[in-house]
Amino acid sequence: MTAKLFLLPFSRSILFTDLVKYLDLPVELVYVKQTDSGYDNEEFIEHFPLKKFPSYLETSSNGDVFTLTEMTAIANYLIEKAISEKIPKVDKAVQLGYGSKDTTTDIKTHNDILRWISFVTSEYIPQTADVMLMTFGVKENDDKLAEKSAKNSLDFFAKFAGETLKKQTYLADPDVPTLADFAATIPFYYSVEKGLTEEYKSQNPEVIAWAKKIFSDEFIKDSFKDVKL
Repeated sequence: MTAKLFLLPFSRSILFTDLVKYLDLPVELVYVKQTDSGYDNEEFIEHFPLKKFPSYLETSSNGDVFTLTEMTAIANYLIEKAISEKIPKVDKAVQLGYGSKDTTTDIKTHNDILRWISFVTSEYIPQTADVMLMTFGVKENDDKLAEKSAKNSLDFFAKFAGETLKKQTYLADPDVPTLADFAATIPFYYSVEKGLTEEYKSQNPEVIAWAKKIFSDEFIKDSFKDVKL
């Protein structure tokens, strides 16, 4: 069996790069580049006509092909597969997908994790789109628009996550970080340089406390070494 994750070399791809490395998953990371005529990977084009990222391709030994798209679905599949196959780091996979309880029966926390990842994908990342696209060089730089986008993004996160973080340390599980937290760091990170102010930090101490813990976690710290809070 072979498994490949087709990713763009930026944005939400960071989550899957870190996930595969953190759990030592037997998944090949394939970074696809955009060209004037489309994309530079024929295998990706063949199996994923909608050309969405991330995309997951699994080929069994008998040639059967399984494909999956959408960030939440792929993240959940990789976690569940790691747990079912009892990989050496299965305890870490359980924490990422189910929280602090050493069990895979805590379906409330599990589905809350999926809810937060879905929120990041469908609501939070779009709020940060302008500043992210400028950072990646996809959109022409505009300092005023970047600052506005970054500040709006940080305010958006504080509005929807702040009340949760006032009651507990992390988004889905009160005691340990899960994949929900690591997904949320992506748009948060790209908002910090242009949007984080002393006023924001004083008004949202619970968000800053959360960010400091998450950005120092071994799962993601190498990807965001330059973050300044």
